[in-house]
Amino acid sequence: MHELFDKLGAAAKRAAGNVANEVNVAAEKQKLSDCYKDLGKLCYQALKKGEKPDFTDEVAKIDAALKRIEALRERRNVTNVDVPAEEPKEEEPNPEPTAEEPDFVLVDAE
Repeated sequence: MHELFDKLGAAAKRAAGNVANEVNVAAEKQKLSDCYKDLGKLCYQALKKGEKPDFTDEVAKIDAALKRIEALRERRNVTNVDVPAEEPKEEEPNPEPTAEEPDFVLVDAE
């Protein structure tokens, strides 16, 4: 019985760590989106005025946000490494697609 509670506790810690990491990824993606919007706005304003400004700071902010997102994504499978992972289950073979199910899968290309 004690082993069951240990497994449940470990799973809960792992899930909490994963959720926190995903929240951080979402927050960084929002910051990245804001950086892209700012860059687009500055670019538009410069083009409208006929200027050729330096976007080095904006590009640096975007690069930093992309690095933070990548670091957070790498942590997805490392979160709570001290918590024992569940044993992998044997996967069932994929059934043939039916008329009701599409034979393709949409994947987010992040």
